[in-house]
Amino acid sequence: MNRTHLTDAARRIKPKFLYDPRREIEIYRSVLAPQDLGTPTYYGSVADDKAGYYWLFLERVAGLELRLIGDFDVWKQAARWLAMLHARFCDDAIKLPQTAPLLSYDADFYRLWMRRALTFHGSPDSALPTDNHISIEWISRRYDQVAEFLAALPVTLLHGEFYASNILVEESGASRRKPAHLRD
Repeated sequence: MNRTHLTDAARRIKPKFLYDPRREIEIYRSVLAPQDLGTPTYYGSVADDKAGYYWLFLERVAGLELRLIGDFDVWKQAARWLAMLHARFCDDAIKLPQTAPLLSYDADFYRLWMRRALTFHGSPDSALPTDNHISIEWISRRYDQVAEFLAALPVTLLHGEFYASNILVEESGASRRKPAHLRD
């Protein structure tokens, strides 16, 4: 999607530095397609920077968004699949940025999100009650330790948008062996 098609609110939430329309294309084309991970099959892509359009052609997966499934075992299965994805790329993580334009989840990256949270909570648009502002400030004073801990973890490929409305769970009887699929 071209960033100009996003609403103003969406552009504020997903900052420009996160937006790289080629990232998802290259992840599917160069990283996921050669593997047997249970992700939708990559059929092709078109990227035209000058015209500002980017198309990614993936297999259509018949399924439900994880958020619509009340069976906790399915949620755990999706989490196990995510752990498998992360573990699979531990040995290749250093080479992956040469293949696809990945984000670097370092301590500065994590700190950036806390600075953004503090900015948003102090804005007139903030939907947080006043007592939550105190909680965010309390967390922010301790957040450097969290950022350093996260940055010290082993480097791997991270699915940066693994949330329940972005995960498809195949309907029963489908032919694929993996129950959880990425959907972007």
